[in-house]
Amino acid sequence: MSGLIVMSFNGVREKINQIRHNRLARQTGVYSLMQMFSLGMGFLINVFLAKEMGVDQFGIYSFAVAVMGFVGIFFEFGFFSTAAKILADNQDPEEERHWLGAFFCFFLLISSLMGVCIFVLSYYIDDIFNDKIGNLLSQICFLSFVYILPSFMELILKGNNKIYALSGFNFLQRFISIVLIVVLYFMDQVRPLTIFYVMGGAFSFAFFYIYFSMRPRFNRVFSYMKRCFAYNQDYGWAIYWGRISSVAAYNIDKLLISYFADARTVGFYTIAHSFAAPILTVSNALSIAMFRQLAVTEIIPLRFIKRNLQALGASALIMVFAGYLTLVLYLSGGYVEAFQYLLILAVVMCFQGAYGLYNTWLAGHGYAKVMRNIAVRIGIMDVVSNFLLIMWLGGYGGCLAALLDMSYSYYLYKKAYDGAVQDAL
Repeated sequence: MSGLIVMSFNGVREKINQIRHNRLARQTGVYSLMQMFSLGMGFLINVFLAKEMGVDQFGIYSFAVAVMGFVGIFFEFGFFSTAAKILADNQDPEEERHWLGAFFCFFLLISSLMGVCIFVLSYYIDDIFNDKIGNLLSQICFLSFVYILPSFMELILKGNNKIYALSGFNFLQRFISIVLIVVLYFMDQVRPLTIFYVMGGAFSFAFFYIYFSMRPRFNRVFSYMKRCFAYNQDYGWAIYWGRISSVAAYNIDKLLISYFADARTVGFYTIAHSFAAPILTVSNALSIAMFRQLAVTEIIPLRFIKRNLQALGASALIMVFAGYLTLVLYLSGGYVEAFQYLLILAVVMCFQGAYGLYNTWLAGHGYAKVMRNIAVRIGIMDVVSNFLLIMWLGGYGGCLAALLDMSYSYYLYKKAYDGAVQDAL
């Protein structure tokens, strides 16, 4: 027995040493931990806000977030993807600083354009939806940058391989948000408007601290912006339209719930998602960690599939139990419907996590066109199913549409993987 313990200890120590001396492993580990932290803090923040705001105000807040997030999808224009590509190809540190200056200017322009769009939308949105958020949107339109900043920072910092900086950005904005929300709590000022101001302040501080530590240069900014614009026409613009066709479809559910139901139901749906999202944490980390290995394997090892399913099952049980304790017992009767949504969304996340390895394998083996075709088919299914089921069943329809979409996604990715493996044999 003692021999087995020693062998196990030595094995663990060896793994630790491998991670210490492997930059990729360290980066993956740090980023995965920060993702877990970010999801966990996001989950706790939503629970706290749901408790303090009450069902109706939390619903209004969630609806406004959904609108800002949905509009933000359309205001990247491919420039962030282009920026990541340029930085990945660049080997000159001085050149990188010039590019960073140009990218910052593009970010300011895009953010300003989105802010104007939100401001104009605020005058018309109350004519479309029953829940009145027009006045709130007009007051927070200048904070629209918050909803494109994470994508900007992720692509920029991945492009120049500053994974630690990306992890630092994610940590800082969550940590500062929590501190400021606690301050609001003691001031008895926890309201949708003040929370938006808190998020704007937290994201701004984290952004300036991380981004400007890379010392961007602006003395030749127009020249570099012109070059970036030209590059975007050939590269980023195509990616942008592909992203629009898929991401927009995945983010339409909350808008449709608000249109066919109300903001209160959006609040239930949002907090249920907060409990369901962490189910994917371990599965996503496994897919990231195994990417290089899966890219050179003829088939996905059965042990990876089993580990993935085990992690998904265990995570789902944990989050459903946590949801029951919080939504049914802690938040009392007002959020019981959210727990019912969670029961469905937990299964949804299991399907999503289950096809993750197949998605990673296909990406690693260069099946870009196959994945594009799958994304288009899923996007069409997502829009149609959400529209019909939400119109019929409200929030439950959104959950069932997600279940239908993710099970269909699993079928398509598994079929594509099996076909690719069969063709290779």
